[in-house]
Amino acid sequence: MASCSTLKQSPLPMKETPLNYHPYPPPLARYEDVVACPRLFMDTLEKLYATMRTKF
Repeated sequence: MASCSTLKQSPLPMKETPLNYHPYPPPLARYEDVVACPRLFMDTLEKLYATMRTKF
């Protein structure tokens, strides 16, 4: 019987994440400020899309 501690071997190699990888950029404004000001919300949203290189 196999123990629960054995690891499953994947046929695909695991990708290593670079040390400088960040899934999202740091916040540009505080949450409270963004929800209180529609213009700040749009500005920070546009900057997020530009940083992530995705369509707005």
